[in-house]
Amino acid sequence: MDYWLTIVGISVVLNLIGGLIYGVFGAFWVNALGKSSEELRSRPNNWVAYLFSFFRSITITVVVDFYLHQLKLTGDLQGALVTFSILAVGFSVGPVVNHHIFPSGLGNGLKLSLVDCGYDLVSIVLAAAGLVLLAH
Repeated sequence: MDYWLTIVGISVVLNLIGGLIYGVFGAFWVNALGKSSEELRSRPNNWVAYLFSFFRSITITVVVDFYLHQLKLTGDLQGALVTFSILAVGFSVGPVVNHHIFPSGLGNGLKLSLVDCGYDLVSIVLAAAGLVLLAH
């Protein structure tokens, strides 16, 4: 399969999964933000957030692909899933919790972090699985 088609396809799937995750946990997440759903929906230029979210998915997929090659995991689905689960926790939990706790406080910061870190973990692991299964 064409490299960029694979990258874009996986990125679309990651954004759809993100929509599902935030659809299920949206009220919990919005409440932890201290905002209402209406406030978030009525912001001008909401499309910019979705554009950055898609760029995030492309970046994750390209970086995961780079490390799949560096770690020689391109044909090892189980190794890729374990490795990228550990990396996702290591690179997501600390920074995300830190960025949420300072402005939001411990309670709401942890609530926000649960949803955001969960999305990061799912995105990184699914990108690895998709790349191993489709591109290599």
